[in-house]
This record gives sequence, C-alpha cells and structure tokens, in this order.
Amino acid sequence: CDRGVVLFSLGRYEQSIQSLNRAIEINPDLGLAYSNRALAQMRLKLFESALASLQCSVRIDPRQADTHLQLGNVFMKLDQPRRAIESYDRAISLRQEFSKALLHRGIAQMDLLLVDEAMASYQEAIASEPELWSAHYGLALATLLKGDFDHGWRLYESRWKLPAISGVIPIAISQYPLWDGTTDIAGRTILLHAEQGYGDTFQFCRYIPLVAQRGAKVVFRVPQPLVELLQLEYPFSQVVSDDSQLPPLDVQCPLLSLPLAFGTTALSIPLGSGYLHSDVKKRQFWNEKLKETRKFRVGIAWRGSPNHQNDKRRSIRLEDLLPYLPKEHQYVSLQIDIRPSDLGTLQANPEIIAFHSEIKDFADTAALCDLMDAVICVDTSIAHLSGALGKTTFVLLPFNPDWRWQINRSDSPWYTSVTLMRQSSPLDWVHPLSQIWEKLSSSTQS
Repeated sequence: CDRGVVLFSLGRYEQSIQSLNRAIEINPDLGLAYSNRALAQMRLKLFESALASLQCSVRIDPRQADTHLQLGNVFMKLDQPRRAIESYDRAISLRQEFSKALLHRGIAQMDLLLVDEAMASYQEAIASEPELWSAHYGLALATLLKGDFDHGWRLYESRWKLPAISGVIPIAISQYPLWDGTTDIAGRTILLHAEQGYGDTFQFCRYIPLVAQRGAKVVFRVPQPLVELLQLEYPFSQVVSDDSQLPPLDVQCPLLSLPLAFGTTALSIPLGSGYLHSDVKKRQFWNEKLKETRKFRVGIAWRGSPNHQNDKRRSIRLEDLLPYLPKEHQYVSLQIDIRPSDLGTLQANPEIIAFHSEIKDFADTAALCDLMDAVICVDTSIAHLSGALGKTTFVLLPFNPDWRWQINRSDSPWYTSVTLMRQSSPLDWVHPLSQIWEKLSSSTQS
C-alpha cells in the first residue's frame, strides 16, 4: 500500500494502481488501499472505477470522513450532484467543521441551483477555515448570481487569493498601486487590464469611458485578437496587446474590479447595449462575401473554449442544434475553432455558411455579427460581443449558469438586446432549443 502511495506522489498513476491492486489481493479488507487506488483512478479520469473502489472502502470502514469526501467528488465528476451532497453530508457528520466537505457541498448545491443552501455551506466552510479562499470565491459567485451586487463585488475580490486567477497578472503589473475608485486619477496614467476570458473583456470594457471621464490617461491591455476592435472603439485610450511593453504607469485596475470601483448596483449598470461598434470597411468586406439575400440572416455559435472548466455543460454539438433551425433562414457560423466532430456536420450541411479559416480576429467577428438579423449562441464570447453590439441575441444557458446571467429571468441587466433561454433541468437542452425554434419560426412568419 505504501509503495502505491509513493508512486502516486510521483505521478505514476497506472503503476500506483497496479501496486495497490497487489496490496488488495494480499489483504482484501484494507480499506485505505481502495481509497488510495481511487485517487489514482481519479487522476486518470477513470471515474466509474474510482466509484467502485470507494464503495469498497466505505463498506470496509464507513466512518472515514475523507473517504466520503472523495466519494462525493467522484459523484460530481459523474454528474450526480444529489448523491454527492449525500456523501458530503455524511463526511460532515463524521467530522465537525470539515471545511473541505462544506466547500464541496456548496459547489454541488450550486449545480442544483440551491443557491441559498450553497451560500450557507460556503459560510460554514469559511467559519471553520477563514482562509479557505475557494469558499470565499464560491460565496461571491453565488451572491452575484442572485443579483446582490452591493455585497457581491466586494466578495469577488477574493479571487485574487486563488493562484489560478492571481497567476494571470504579471508582477510587472501588480507592482503598481491598485485603483479602487476612491482616489483622484486626473492627469495620471492608469492601466486597465483584461484578466479572464474574451467575453469578460467585452462585458466590462463599457467602463473604459467612465475611467477616462475621471481625467486619467487610459492604457488598456487586452489579448491580441481584441486589439483592433477595441482600439477602434476607444481611440482616446492606448490599447496594447498583452505581450507588448507597457508605458510608464501610475496605477492599475483589473477590468472585473471596475464595477466595485464605480459602486455598480443592479440599477446603475452603465451602457445596456450598443457600446461596441464594428468597422465599416470590414462590414462591407464581409457583406460582399455573404452576398445579397432576402432571407432572415442568423449567426450561430454552439461551442465555447474546450479549455473552459464548464465547457461540457455550456457547449452543444452542431448536430443537436440543427433540428431546431427553421430551413427558411440563412445561417452563418460565427465559430472560429471548429472541432473535428462538428466539421463533419458542417460539411454535410453546406447551406450553413462558415468562414472560420478566414476570420482573423474579433474585428472580423464583430463585422459579421453586425450583418446578422439575430444571433444564437451558447454562453461564450460571442454572446457578450453580440450583446455589446446591440444585436438581437438569444443565449442558450445551462441549468446552473455563470453568475452574470443570474437566475429566474429571461432578460439581462447587462445587455438590453439579449434574451436568455435556460435549461429547465441539468444537461437537457430540449427546452431552450425548442424556444429557439419558436423564436425563429415567428421571425419567418413576420
């Protein structure tokens, strides 16, 4: 058993499993060997096997809180949050103030949109371990999801305690004082920098003019694919790519900290839509490629980044979307990266116009979006770009959506032109896709 643990610590997971298998053959009642084997199986994404290992461990010794925590984590990987909660509850009953189990119970409760229960779990986790920053961050996301911006923005600053987020800000930037909205920046140079995905940048760049109105010289640091579009929109600022050398600075502020700096409430969100604009010449270029049509023109984007932690839940397959698209319209793919499984579907449906090999950056994508009568997309950067352009946009959302879309509403306080279409149960796209069919069919009739 010890050899298996050492092999696991060295990242040799298959050999670890083999060693633990031998330990189990020698002593089938060694519960620790089963739970250690499950850890290695989890690393290899053998979740069903890990479940079987942990169930054996629980049968041998049902009073190990850590085993029940592991069991809950496996159930989460298997998309069974209710069973996960049962396991976390058992772990908590066996060990008082078990902060990790409380944290993971909160995550599972959020999966089921049990938001108040999740917030209580996060708060209990924080009470037992005040520096468990993942729990602070989970509480922030739940608070923002409920639309409580007064508390949510301040809680959201806890993200900087998480290495996965704080690590994206270079030391060359973080060395400058953070502007929190309370100090005078007239005549000073402020760096506003993108920190997360493209969609976040489109959503929060609306604050750039507000910062400039404070009299500051704005330097706006963004990923290269956004530079041309945003430089066109904000000629009064210096837009630089994230691999460019920065000019001398006085202060800095991450883009998603600007709502806190400006004290944004649900009623004071600036610029509800139409605050981004595409380039006229690029629209002309793409319009010529699209050619004239009398058909209702619909842009579609069905997948986000495969690297997103929630991609499995927020993206759909093109073949699942197609049956809900009335044939009377013209459809234009706004996808840049086409996965192999979708490429075959595209080739089998040549009526869908696709320019993925020709789109260079978001200046091109914005121009294409602007030529659409409507845009249908999952929760990806296209949703934010289309909403920021003021286009009629229908966003397909998973059951447990990202915090910015909130809950129990079909509109968005961030984009007046966006309509939200939500799953009514986890992983089931039938309801929102049926709504898409109805919306597009009514467009045909009108």
